[in-house]
Amino acid sequence: MLPQLSKINFMSWLFFSLVCLLLYGLWGFFSKFLSPELNAPSLLIYSLMGSALGIPIYILTYRNSFSFQWQNGWTYLAILVGVFASAGAFFFFNAIAQGEASKVVVITSLYPIVTTILAFIFLNEAISLSKIFGIVLCLTGIVILSSSK
Repeated sequence: MLPQLSKINFMSWLFFSLVCLLLYGLWGFFSKFLSPELNAPSLLIYSLMGSALGIPIYILTYRNSFSFQWQNGWTYLAILVGVFASAGAFFFFNAIAQGEASKVVVITSLYPIVTTILAFIFLNEAISLSKIFGIVLCLTGIVILSSSK
């Protein structure tokens, strides 16, 4: 059951999730749209340049709650998160240059499977029968999408 638009708190996780979904959808679409014109390495570099443009905006926006704290290991792990995102984008742009957007985007969007498994193992998050069933369905979907013409 979908929530009514008037009942959505526009600062809630659901609102942010829906905006993220839209932006990721645009990211996937434009990546495929540009792939005939720009090779994957060029698309990656230009995309990273676009991401970097947000840094000054984010620092100004969060200046009261942000500080550089190089003395602790958490900062370096946070940078590693960016490395994972950048490396993921590298593989995404190469995949979308060679494959159909409708397949590549759907398969790469199943990354929550990895998050769910790691959160279960390392963060002691509960994993229910419905989550296991969902993961099995997603993995089945990957097999079906990757084998269909």
